[in-house]
Amino acid sequence: MKFAPIRARFLVVRHGQSLWNIEQRWQGRADIDLSDHGIAQARAAASKLGGFDFIASSNLRRALDTAQSSRSIMAWDPFTSTSDCARPTSVPGRASPCTK
Repeated sequence: MKFAPIRARFLVVRHGQSLWNIEQRWQGRADIDLSDHGIAQARAAASKLGGFDFIASSNLRRALDTAQSSRSIMAWDPFTSTSDCARPTSVPGRASPCTK
């Protein structure tokens, strides 16, 4: 049995401008929101790039909000989330949901 080759396109999109980007502060794993400009950037990227078969994101708000912008322009939901226990829990100031 022969199978046709699968062609895949893999895109990596950085989050939009965050509030700390404006201040030129290093943010690392700090959970900082997008600025108004960052939200507009995310929406513009989503419109320009079009649809996706799958969207994955870190659990940081700036990344999730950017991913949600792509999701919002699509007719179906390609966004797959994992349980909170499968996500990184090293965000400063945030307790792990997997420990009591």
